[in-house]
Amino acid sequence: MSHGEVLVMGGTSDARALCQQLDAAQVRYTLSVATPTGQQLAGDIRGRVRCGRLELEEMIAWLKANRTRWVIDASHPYAEVVSRNVQAACEQTGVLLSRYQRPDQIDSLTHPLLHYVDSIADACALIHGMGDRVLLTTGSKELAAYSSIPDFTQRVYARVLPMDASLEACRAAGLTAAHIIAMQGPFSEEMDLATLRFADAAWMVT
Repeated sequence: MSHGEVLVMGGTSDARALCQQLDAAQVRYTLSVATPTGQQLAGDIRGRVRCGRLELEEMIAWLKANRTRWVIDASHPYAEVVSRNVQAACEQTGVLLSRYQRPDQIDSLTHPLLHYVDSIADACALIHGMGDRVLLTTGSKELAAYSSIPDFTQRVYARVLPMDASLEACRAAGLTAAHIIAMQGPFSEEMDLATLRFADAAWMVT
């Protein structure tokens, strides 16, 4: 079996865990990630790692060239374009497709202090008039969108991946080192509590 016969679409901790299971079963595979950050997160897996985004036609060509017989889509749940392209590519090439997505518990979570919002703008509006500190755990990609929070650089702490691109996004948004928490999950309840206490945060955005 060649590395190209099984393709894992990933860049997430779930994808890495699946790759480790394939390693244990001695299955050769390729892990496809979109960015160098995803490549670093892959760690010491045994499979081949390819880095770079694949548009639909490129994905079809890759599947054909590598005689892929099985694709496991473990991409981020919000990477809808990627999943649509994977599905279309597999349908056009007749390749078996499996989709892994961790169970969604959002609908079952209720608490007087838990607020659901539809957008970053709504989240900012919710905490706009409060003077309390805020812990952002939504990553660095859209960090600048939270800058409408009054006293942003003083009130906001950002927990991001310990990668150069993440740290640069924090600096570009105006956050100083004291307000940047660079850590890689998954995080335990105890770690989340410790982080909230460190930031002295009244709000956590996730």
